[in-house]
Amino acid sequence: VQARPEQNPQGRAMDEAKALIKAAPSILDSYVRGDSFKEALNTFYKLHSPKFSEFVEGDEYRLDQSEAHGQYLDELEALLEGKLEEFTITSDHFAEVLSTMLEGNDEVSKQLMEAMDLSFEDFGSMMRSKFDELYGVTRKEADVGLGLNAHSKRNPALSLRILWDIENVPVPKGMEAFSVASAIISYCEEKFCEQGAQIDTLTTCFHSPEKKTLSRQKIRDLDRASVEQVLVSSKREDADRKIVSRINREMGVLDSTSSVFVLISSDNDFVSSYQHLKGGGFVCHNIHNCPNANMVKALSLFCESCVSLSVVLAAAESGAGLDVDVVDGEDGGEGEDKG
Repeated sequence: VQARPEQNPQGRAMDEAKALIKAAPSILDSYVRGDSFKEALNTFYKLHSPKFSEFVEGDEYRLDQSEAHGQYLDELEALLEGKLEEFTITSDHFAEVLSTMLEGNDEVSKQLMEAMDLSFEDFGSMMRSKFDELYGVTRKEADVGLGLNAHSKRNPALSLRILWDIENVPVPKGMEAFSVASAIISYCEEKFCEQGAQIDTLTTCFHSPEKKTLSRQKIRDLDRASVEQVLVSSKREDADRKIVSRINREMGVLDSTSSVFVLISSDNDFVSSYQHLKGGGFVCHNIHNCPNANMVKALSLFCESCVSLSVVLAAAESGAGLDVDVVDGEDGGEGEDKG
């Protein structure tokens, strides 16, 4: 009996690629039903739904609302492509995967296709509903003009906004970004928030892909920790500008009596932002890696408290939360981690 000729490597690779593409709908089905996908979209809703607090279909639409629609579609595609890339299914095959899903009759495939083809009007209505759901205001209340600040004061939830200048205070060498981010979030919720309160936490880091501060693994780890990632350019102080812009935007949405800001940076350029927050009645804390105690003392003049990243990580490692040291000048990191 003549032996069957062995398939060449190129042929095997093609067969494997075809098999993966065939399995892609099942992969995406599992991903979309999971928590990480839902958390990623929930982060988007928290950030952008306030823009649609008074959205009425048929009214004149604002530019920032239109931009949010485009960002939503881009975010959705990026999430799906990112998951497929984990299985070596490149973006070149994404259209083929979508075509395969269009042929399917399962509910998840239908919902994904509808989401990726969502019109602006339907998107606006969805975001209005998300705003009502997330911030606890009913349509009736919004229609009579109670507004965000009014309903926030009645809502027992506390808003925690953690803004991480990760190029200034990087993930310490030898540590996983997921563990560091989780430690920071847990510490902030335990130390800076009222015990027993329902906490609405949004953690955002700002980094430049061009500077390669974060490796691909760290980027994935931060995503797994539900950290929103805002990309900045390599231009000088672009991260600072975006952080200040986010602070100003959040101040216009949140209620000062039930909100806490935490800025992770050793940069004294944010002094004016600390003063702005304090003047607006907001509580603001600082996490740093300043090696100089005098610099920390200067920062502590403008913040409710200052604590080094090393203290935060030590508290997480010991499992026994440590008190905030207002004049802790120890270095909280090991230098910039290029990943």
